[in-house]
Amino acid sequence: MRNERVSFVIVFLLSLVCIFSVQAQNFTNKGKEFWVGYGNNYLFDHDARADDSKNTQEMVLYLTADEPAVVEVSIPGTTYRKVYNVPANTSLPTEPLPKSGAEDCRITDEGLFTKNVHIVSNVPVVVFEHTYGNFSSGGSMLLPVEVYGYTYFAQNTRQLKADGFYSWFYIVASEDNTTVSITPKLKTKNGHDARQAFTVNLKKGEIYNVMAENNAGTDMSGSKIQSLPGSDGNCHRIAVFSGSSRTGLEVDQNILGGGGSDFMMVQGFPVSAWGSKYLTAPTSTTLGAANVKQNGYRVYVRDPNTTVKRNGVTLTGLQQTSYYEFKSATADYITADQPISVSQFIFSQDVVGRQAGDDGDPEMFYLTPLEQAIDHVIFYSNQTENIEKNFLTLIIPESGMASLLLDGSNSFDASYPHPNLSGYRVVVKELPITPMQHSIISDTLFTAITYGLGNYESYGYNAGAYVSNLAAIPEIKPVNRNGVYDYVCSKTPFSLSLKTFYQPTSLTIHFSMVNNVTPATDVTINNPVASATTVINGITYYTYDIPDQYQFNTGGEYSLPVSIADPTIDNCKKSEIVNILIPVVQGPSVDFSVQPVCVSESAQFTYIPISTDAHFSKWNFGDGTENTVDVNPLKKYNTDGNYDVKLQVIRDYDGCWGDTVKSVEIKPLPVVDFTMPDVICMPEGKAVMQQKVTLKGVEPAVMNLQWTFGDGSAVATEKQPEHTYASKGNYDVKLIATVNGCTDSLTKTLPVTAFNDKPIADFAFSDTAYCLGEQTRLGNLSTVNAALATSWQWQLGNGETDTVREPSTVYATAKAYSVTLTVNNGGCISDPVKKDVRVYALPVVEAGSDVIIDAGNTATLQGQVSSDVTSFKWTPDIALSSDNVLYPVASPKTSQVYYLTATNRVGCINSDSVLVKVYNDIKIPNIFTPNGDGINDVWDIKGLQDYSRANISIFNRWGQLVYHVSGNYYKPWNGAGSNGSVLPAGIYYYILEPNANGYGKLTGSVTIVR
Repeated sequence: MRNERVSFVIVFLLSLVCIFSVQAQNFTNKGKEFWVGYGNNYLFDHDARADDSKNTQEMVLYLTADEPAVVEVSIPGTTYRKVYNVPANTSLPTEPLPKSGAEDCRITDEGLFTKNVHIVSNVPVVVFEHTYGNFSSGGSMLLPVEVYGYTYFAQNTRQLKADGFYSWFYIVASEDNTTVSITPKLKTKNGHDARQAFTVNLKKGEIYNVMAENNAGTDMSGSKIQSLPGSDGNCHRIAVFSGSSRTGLEVDQNILGGGGSDFMMVQGFPVSAWGSKYLTAPTSTTLGAANVKQNGYRVYVRDPNTTVKRNGVTLTGLQQTSYYEFKSATADYITADQPISVSQFIFSQDVVGRQAGDDGDPEMFYLTPLEQAIDHVIFYSNQTENIEKNFLTLIIPESGMASLLLDGSNSFDASYPHPNLSGYRVVVKELPITPMQHSIISDTLFTAITYGLGNYESYGYNAGAYVSNLAAIPEIKPVNRNGVYDYVCSKTPFSLSLKTFYQPTSLTIHFSMVNNVTPATDVTINNPVASATTVINGITYYTYDIPDQYQFNTGGEYSLPVSIADPTIDNCKKSEIVNILIPVVQGPSVDFSVQPVCVSESAQFTYIPISTDAHFSKWNFGDGTENTVDVNPLKKYNTDGNYDVKLQVIRDYDGCWGDTVKSVEIKPLPVVDFTMPDVICMPEGKAVMQQKVTLKGVEPAVMNLQWTFGDGSAVATEKQPEHTYASKGNYDVKLIATVNGCTDSLTKTLPVTAFNDKPIADFAFSDTAYCLGEQTRLGNLSTVNAALATSWQWQLGNGETDTVREPSTVYATAKAYSVTLTVNNGGCISDPVKKDVRVYALPVVEAGSDVIIDAGNTATLQGQVSSDVTSFKWTPDIALSSDNVLYPVASPKTSQVYYLTATNRVGCINSDSVLVKVYNDIKIPNIFTPNGDGINDVWDIKGLQDYSRANISIFNRWGQLVYHVSGNYYKPWNGAGSNGSVLPAGIYYYILEPNANGYGKLTGSVTIVR
């Protein structure tokens, strides 16, 4: 149940410090990114004493780490950049920050400042700011960017100094596009009216400083600062620092001046982190840890109707509608029915009410509500600026005293029960004056402040706190247990309810923004209905149940963002995001062992207990099967693969589940296959086998093979063995393959039909010899198995090949040729067979040149033959004197072609031809009438068409050439000139050259009549 947290949880929570940084946002003062401004200080330009004290202040940062850290301090917009390597469990002070020149980052007036201090670390660190110099000192704990909020109220003190001393606050933008509404309680130095809101726009890292008018008694407390939607439509988180250029704090706040005064600057908590319960304890004096002084207190309210009680008595006298104020020298208990913030003050030295000999000037602390108490902090103390005593004042439940360690020690200088809340104790430790880092750790949550006191000097700050949004509280309900728990175990399903003091119009739980949770799906509930109401610390909370069950996979503390929308929420969007923290305790541990096996074998699982307080629950084998009976089961998988096997155990006292998941390899069997030859040629009997073994579809890089061939021969191990069979037969061939320790086999039968006799190639020529140009035919005489496919490969001796059964070819040169045939019969190749063939040349025959004769004339033919000719003859024998002499006389009446055919001694025949052309007479007209009447319109020379080479030239009576045509008398002359002009009627003279045997030039005249 909620109050039944067992001891192992406490131990676990102590370990969360090193887990949070990697598994969840840690909403404390520890972080990786910070901003701070160089707050306005009277020493900037004021001579406070007889000596010149102008700009004598210094501002430094104390970088504190519990693991090695690399921290960069820079001033964006300038060249200033310093890198500090902080060893684990140490603190380093930085160099003083720039206060002059181009890198001057001081806030000197009201308005916008762009040169501000940026701190970035590679791991979470704690940072404190300290400003000191010339009897002035003030410090603040810095908050990281991740805990910045949207709404703040300035928390100052009354300004009891004048003449250049200001009550102020400034806003830091953590992101671009930031728009801020500022409602000052007083009129500002630059003239902004009291209680009248104005807006400013800021970029990332920019600061806007607001200062009250320079009047004694001014106090900017209660000024409201709120982030509005920026130019991008979003609200952006901001930080707010409140302070004073210099002020005195009197016991009687109506007395101005007197006593000491000091610079102050403290970073405020966002309103979302305010609580409803605070425990206070007065600070010690320099007279000793047990000697306490009266302190001042302010209780700030967001709503003026908030009821605030001090030790059960309601406070009255609300000032500026913002805060209650009282003084106390005792430890008090402050409660409220709405969130509040509490400030604690040390008064000035040498004022009424201070003990004689008690040193220390004004200081201001923002206290931690009990709801934000913490169990581990690191901080820094120092002696800068005349500090004489350092103290830690801490408040913790009595139950946590035994585990409380300060720097490893449980010894304290003062300790007393808290007088106003039973069960709590105040402890005080005087810290060494030597500057050093300190660590506080406990199994119980505490609050603490640290401070240093000297002659008119002091510093102080909150030692550390959670800075979570307190608008929502989770209720964790493990599914296997009744009731509500403070934690949930990893790998154990749970349901979740949310308590909030809002009555929202919608809730969105952002599981998608959390690591290691299942399911990681956001849940939105519109107009949710509360399942219960509860009063916690005087505040009514409404309970809303979140549907479904969830489970974290690993331990840690997880920040779960919850968006709450409610019209009463006082921010820009009437909604806010609350980060609720869910502690997840690592469940019990267990282990198991199993050896990889092949898919055909059973895997032996062996349970290995680790957590003695847990026992076996079940096995999940990753294939959809479970076993809740056998602690050490045997399991046979049906298919190979990697299976995520989960062994689950359970712890009885809180029902937490624990498990271990291991990937178990079930190795696949090789898929065995091989190929055998389709045909084995005999008598060689060679058979080549080819393995086709695969593993998951690919050939294994390493495998062991064993072949047996069915004929009693030795085993082969090659991938592609060649085996020789002595005779035909049926043989069982077996391949055994082993891959990665897994074995399988395959047997195939090599049938007798696979054995084939070697073919015999043979062929014959269609003749014993061939004449040039004669087609040579080849006849195939090979012996083959007709049942098997056969292919032929011919080499014809002339560079040609062929693959037909009986090819033919024509040889281009007379000589002897070697022809080769190779036969492939079902894969069996014959020996090649080669035979020669002779090709003889043709006889030379020439019939002579063509001749032209006139009709009635004769021509003697001029035949020639080579010496190897044994006979010849002219054909046809028409108008020929003889057909068996080489020079016969031809007298054809019309043109005739004669052929001379000769045969040589090997019987090769050749022939040639000659044309005897017989020409008719040419008849030339001497007149024509080109008048277009269709009668005698052209000069048409009969018979000239037989003379293709004829030339005609026509001249006028003056001897001028008017028309010429050469070798183109296909178109008679129409009486026009060569240029197409119409020639006049008259007599024209011509020269006709037939350009043929027997004809010379023909001349005459022709008359054109028009």
